[in-house]
Amino acid sequence: MINSFIPNLKDETKDYRFYTMWILIEKYQKAIIGGICFHGEPNSTGEAEIGYGTDPEYQSKGYMTETISGIIDWAKENGRIETLIAETALTNISSIRVLEKNYFKVRQRGSENVILELNVKSL
Repeated sequence: MINSFIPNLKDETKDYRFYTMWILIEKYQKAIIGGICFHGEPNSTGEAEIGYGTDPEYQSKGYMTETISGIIDWAKENGRIETLIAETALTNISSIRVLEKNYFKVRQRGSENVILELNVKSL
């Protein structure tokens, strides 16, 4: 965060929303349960990468599926994003499933990681 988010948040030429950690709050308990962020602004082809995590006791309850659905809606409204991508470990079946529930498709599979993508303009 210190080396990536903070310098970009201070740069007035950057869109701060792509350098902000968006926190997930469980509304009944009013507890922070995870977060989601972009890995910077969209590139020249409109591609933006997301990263996310949920605290262990809140995993497998649908929170991240709902969060990614919301970030997809936000990306469609933003207008600068053509494609969302996410990279995760091949062994992180839960993360892959969350992305697939939100219509991401495998773009590239490596020996340890997989990259999934979603064309937000086609939704």
